[in-house]
Amino acid sequence: EPTRGAYNWSTLALAAGRARLVRGKLMVLLWTGQDSPHWLYGPGLGHSGVPMLAHNTDSSIVVPDYTSATYQRRLHAVHASMALAIRSLALGPQMMAIQPCLGSTGDDTPIHVTSGNGIGTNYSFINRTLLAEIGGPGSSSNSTWWVTFSRDFAIWLATNSSAFAEPVASRELVLLLNGQGVSFPFTWIAANLPGSFLKFGQTGHEYQSNYERFRCAQDRCANCAVRWTHDAAPRPWHERRGVWQLARLLWMLPPTARPRGFPGLVETRQ
Repeated sequence: EPTRGAYNWSTLALAAGRARLVRGKLMVLLWTGQDSPHWLYGPGLGHSGVPMLAHNTDSSIVVPDYTSATYQRRLHAVHASMALAIRSLALGPQMMAIQPCLGSTGDDTPIHVTSGNGIGTNYSFINRTLLAEIGGPGSSSNSTWWVTFSRDFAIWLATNSSAFAEPVASRELVLLLNGQGVSFPFTWIAANLPGSFLKFGQTGHEYQSNYERFRCAQDRCANCAVRWTHDAAPRPWHERRGVWQLARLLWMLPPTARPRGFPGLVETRQ
């Protein structure tokens, strides 16, 4: 969404075309949160802009105030636009799964306040009061706001007609949920979103588990995450096979097999 309300899904359409050529399937992750376009935070069209939860020293990384009504409207709008593009461009047959990636770097957390070595991330500003209100990391809050927000959005994505209600109900598409946090335990998914799939452990890092990341790098594939960004330029694609053979690499399917599900993951519907 390079400018407000002007969506560009050419990268997704290109990926679907590549997948169609090799009879592949796409697993689509739309990264939002700190990957949201920066125009979201500035005034325009009568809006004062979305407040910030945090930003780094040069504001190249900005974490939104997830409680903002404006942010939530834009969040729903970009997903609804993607669903419309998939329908209008007839990309459905190439779709295998959709995962909501609401949090920082697609994870089930509003912000990562420390890096892998335990040193604080270079945020020059963090609204600690807001962080506590939403139950973010590094606070002693017992708030369940983030869990409720994540669950409500997943339900909307899977059941709203402007999103993916029809393909999810017909089992043409499955909802993929990140199990690396606290928002989506087995019992809740079974009760509220039966038929969804839960990915967990290192599988949550796309194709890292069992050296798929190494093998994918050998094939010069690109990252499978689509970011909600102001940069509409397509990512580089593998010249011969197409990046979206990633689904095959990820789930270790035979090269000639047509993907039909998620071997190795747990389906919650009995």
